[in-house]
Amino acid sequence: MRKLFSLFTFVFLVGFAQAQPGTLDFSFGNEGFATSVISEGFNMAKAIAVQPDGKIIAVGHTGTSGSYNVGVVRYNEDGSNDNTFGTDGMVIISATNTNDYALDITFQPDGKIVLGGYIYSSSGSTTDVLVIRLNADGTLDNTFGTAGIVITNLGTDEVAEAIILQNDGKILLAGYHTDRFMVLRYNADGTLDNTFGTAGKASANVGAGMCFGQDLVVQNDGKIIVGGLGFDEIANYAFSMARFNTNGTLDNSFADNGTKIFNIGQGHDFMTAIALQSDGKIIAGGHTWIANQPTLQYDFAAARLNPDGSIDNTFGNQGITTVNLIYGGNYVSGMVVQDDDKIILSGNAEGQAEYDLGMVRLTADGVLDTSFGTEGITVTDVNNGADDASGVALQPDGKIVVAGHTSGADFPEFLVARFLNDVVSNPAVTITPLEITNTTVEASFTPNAACATYFILIGIQSEMEMWSAMMGVSVDSLVQMWGIEKSEAFTYLWTDQAPNTEYTLYARPLDANGFGYPLNTTTVTTLTGGGNGLAEIQVEVTQITDSSVRLIATPNDQTAVFFDGLITKEYFNEIGQDSAVDVIKDNGYPQYTTDDWVWLGLSAATDYYAIAVGKNALGEWGPATIVEFTTLEPVGISDPVEDQKTAFIFPMPNNGMFTFAAPEGQPGTIRIFNTNGQIVFDQSVSGDQPVIDARQLSNGLYHLHFISESKAITITEKLIIAR
Repeated sequence: MRKLFSLFTFVFLVGFAQAQPGTLDFSFGNEGFATSVISEGFNMAKAIAVQPDGKIIAVGHTGTSGSYNVGVVRYNEDGSNDNTFGTDGMVIISATNTNDYALDITFQPDGKIVLGGYIYSSSGSTTDVLVIRLNADGTLDNTFGTAGIVITNLGTDEVAEAIILQNDGKILLAGYHTDRFMVLRYNADGTLDNTFGTAGKASANVGAGMCFGQDLVVQNDGKIIVGGLGFDEIANYAFSMARFNTNGTLDNSFADNGTKIFNIGQGHDFMTAIALQSDGKIIAGGHTWIANQPTLQYDFAAARLNPDGSIDNTFGNQGITTVNLIYGGNYVSGMVVQDDDKIILSGNAEGQAEYDLGMVRLTADGVLDTSFGTEGITVTDVNNGADDASGVALQPDGKIVVAGHTSGADFPEFLVARFLNDVVSNPAVTITPLEITNTTVEASFTPNAACATYFILIGIQSEMEMWSAMMGVSVDSLVQMWGIEKSEAFTYLWTDQAPNTEYTLYARPLDANGFGYPLNTTTVTTLTGGGNGLAEIQVEVTQITDSSVRLIATPNDQTAVFFDGLITKEYFNEIGQDSAVDVIKDNGYPQYTTDDWVWLGLSAATDYYAIAVGKNALGEWGPATIVEFTTLEPVGISDPVEDQKTAFIFPMPNNGMFTFAAPEGQPGTIRIFNTNGQIVFDQSVSGDQPVIDARQLSNGLYHLHFISESKAITITEKLIIAR
């Protein structure tokens, strides 16, 4: 079993070079590790298991955001792909048309393979439990569920984190549902077992609030123990357990009427794994908070409980062992108990530069085993890149295999490693948010010694993922394409951001050879703007020509957001003032600070109204400000204008390279004007969202004017170039 709590992204893997326990096994794969690209996009293994014949199966997901599929790879004992399984050793399973994830794996005695996980609908933001059964050759088992697949919807979000097979062939999955521990039991054909719990589901509330099951074990007597995390009385996460009888009821003989919650340290404690020793004692694995400053620090942690749920004080220090692998975050995601009852805790050690595999081995009684690694500890890296391990298992010969993913030449790749490798410091950038207002974000960026250059960008995560999918490139590539390039420590202020919005700050580090490493990110939320009073906008029109006008709209301090725009007097009179203001509300671009803008493409000798209207922090609209003006008589031939539409420029600001999305996919011409009205860039564009390269322009504010080939569409947008 392996489990990883989703509040954290845990990354880790392998590399030491000695012939002792805890070192990389160079007889496996390519000097100790094997990688697989199942499909274009992300390939991420989340769990690993070893068949009785020694073959290794890694499971996870593959694809791109919004269309992830379950991915499975089977390896021979030497790390090569097993070509008798699926296609070239790999299987892709599309359970739905949304996102499908496999998080754990178990085997049946007949060689069939059962996967547990969940599906996620990004459109509805809902999750359902997913169970899949494969034949030994990797084909879907049509005798299970519907064509080998079972999806369980309990009415609200439910996630299965762990799976195990009972001795009678029934399948148990543990996770959480409505923020409570959850256990589901299925019959061998994939139907829910109605003799278990309520209609096949058992649940328990552990602690003083939300709780999340992460792993499970089955005792020799058939009782089921789920381990995870729940809130204690002061709202810290704590190690949490619940034990269920074989029929799904809580076992009141265990701990406090069937549940147990206890602290390891003085802050948050995350229990992510559970296992049993040969005498039936319960090992809880996870990590414990140490400090927030100057860097976030967690330590590996293990505790031992007696079968009745009491702490076993003969283990470690009064029942608890903590291990500091490195200065920083040390997180446990998986645990296995050897036949000699020694305990291997696997997870990641997060330093200032990278995530590495962290692993410790404890004696049966919770003391560091100095025969393993360096004084019982190993901290290692694989493939000199971005490595993530999410599962750990023991081979029949006792060797340790770890599964996860690694950055490949084109896509993240499935990774299986056996033993460990040396630690390598990867390029990284420390991001420190500084001053945040309602419309600005300031942050400093500090590269480490291994980072030769880096790119920075601010964006909304969902929008970045949208552009990633639309353009068919990773978010990492978008940051490098659109970001501001620096090589030394740097502080930058982004303006014109939306109030009360969560932004992600991205840094893409590169080494001296130009090789890109995983993004460093942090999130910030801009402040809420405006007040509770009357939102009013001051409007000034100036620099009127036969085809343009400069409109300056300035909000008062009570305005949270406002919209401005132009409408002909003729149309204004036709629809009336209220409808005209609604047109501006519905079609205007949201503004938060003074909007100083030159509107182009106007008709000569025509009466217009400039309109601005805003609302306060309570969402209450203020009065519209309406200013009339008339364009001058024509002094030349102007292009006809039949319609005004909206285009999209991303990112904003940018370094001069940006994506331009014209309305309705129209081809046409882009002209960029400086603030003096001079044309400084002129280019024909296709209608398929081209990338515009205007990096020859200096930093500053520009106006981008688009005219479609048919002359039916003209657009003027603000363009900010900042490096």
